[in-house]
Amino acid sequence: MSVYDEDKNQQVASDAITDLTAATGTAGNTISDVGATFSQTTLNNNFKSLSAKINAIQAALRDGAVIALD
Repeated sequence: MSVYDEDKNQQVASDAITDLTAATGTAGNTISDVGATFSQTTLNNNFKSLSAKINAIQAALRDGAVIALD
């Protein structure tokens, strides 16, 4: 099944997917073990990192006309 993306003026494979947001934390390239002693900062950074990577994948899928822009 494909859908028409009016922004790209072409058919794409899937509807748009909304980007994720993470209100706090610092994005990085490592998902850290929270460890035996809980760390809110580490946990927030993990969520921020995962959100950033997922959004980058979604951007690539939009650029490749796999998913709609909006």
